Amino acid sequence: MFSTTPRLGSFKATRSLLQEFTKRSNNTTSGPKPAFETQFSKNRNDGKKNFAFDKNMPLQRRVKAWEREGEDKDEFFRRKYAHKHVQQKQYEEQKGFTRKNRFTRNNSSKESLLDSNRKPNLRKSIHDLSLNPMIEYLYGTNSVLAALRAQRRPYLGTLYINNPKDSKTGDEVLKLAKDLKIKIKTDSVDKNDLNLMTRNGVHNGYVLETKPFEIENIYSLGSVKPDLQQYEIIKNTNPVFYADTYDVSRPIESNGKFPLGLYLDEISDPHNIGAIIRSAYFLGVDFIVVSEKNCAPLSPVVSKTSSGALDFMNIYSSRNPLQFFEETGKNGWNIISTVSPNEINKYGKDKKIDQEDIHDILSSGPCLLVIGSEGKGIRTNLIKRSEYTVSLNSSRDELDESVDSLNASVATALFLQKIIG
Repeated sequence: MFSTTPRLGSFKATRSLLQEFTKRSNNTTSGPKPAFETQFSKNRNDGKKNFAFDKNMPLQRRVKAWEREGEDKDEFFRRKYAHKHVQQKQYEEQKGFTRKNRFTRNNSSKESLLDSNRKPNLRKSIHDLSLNPMIEYLYGTNSVLAALRAQRRPYLGTLYINNPKDSKTGDEVLKLAKDLKIKIKTDSVDKNDLNLMTRNGVHNGYVLETKPFEIENIYSLGSVKPDLQQYEIIKNTNPVFYADTYDVSRPIESNGKFPLGLYLDEISDPHNIGAIIRSAYFLGVDFIVVSEKNCAPLSPVVSKTSSGALDFMNIYSSRNPLQFFEETGKNGWNIISTVSPNEINKYGKDKKIDQEDIHDILSSGPCLLVIGSEGKGIRTNLIKRSEYTVSLNSSRDELDESVDSLNASVATALFLQKIIG
């Protein structure tokens, strides 16, 4: 253990050191001499010479190259590098470069290599192509041809053609475009431009400027005249309601005495809608009604998937589906909702019909077949307002629950085939 008691000898030694320091301080007026002088200690030096900080530090200076040669700096660089500037200037003059375009010459040299195998004036920058947000760019051979044939769109603009792959259809497209006095661009557009217009869609070398497809809103389906093969659609132009009369698109022998319509609910996939429209048009459906708020818009993707059937099909929208179902049912239409086999019983056995019986329903009255999305299906409040429910049963003995239904477009085609027969 260390003793904490102070020693007398240590106190005496400390006191003697303090006395010696005080004696020396009294003999000098400027205090202890600093290790080096600063700009703030001039008054204390009493006129003595100041000591700079640099003089107390080791100094090592690097000798410059022109100093070793005994030359002036400008003369040294002029003698050593003048010939290289001349060579660089001669090289730029040969390549067509100037000092003004020195920042872009690397890019221009790359573009010159890319353009060496291309025809002049065909390459177009992405920034030079301005796309109109109010315009739809319809693409695909059949889609463009259908739009030119049907002439149901509010606007048909410029037709862009680049390296068409189908010569027969291409000749007809060109002829129709010239007859309609549509502006045609061929040499001034390349494949990259068409890819930008269609967002890399499969355009087959044809793109047509159009405006969005206009869909008419309807109130309900009206009365039917089976002897004349006619039906009415009630339209709403506030505050007036009026009915338009249409003919059934199928002959009598193809179960065409009464009209057949499709209602699409909550189908958000444009490819599904396009495939459904294509099947419906081919099999003889009279019209299609879509929910206004929860279905995919009838975009160029839908037209491409439908192979142009979009422009020939009568398509309407419903702003109030519940009211549409109620009023349509009052006018004598048989509304048939398609559901999965696992859920058909929960909506009542009195509504359930076999898939083979739907042909007889169309033979006795007008029908509206309702198709829902693959994930959610038809909304429950619409199924409750339907007169019948039907499902497609698999022929497989053991069916996994994860594959309990078909694609919406495939199921629609099978149902339509069974109804029309």
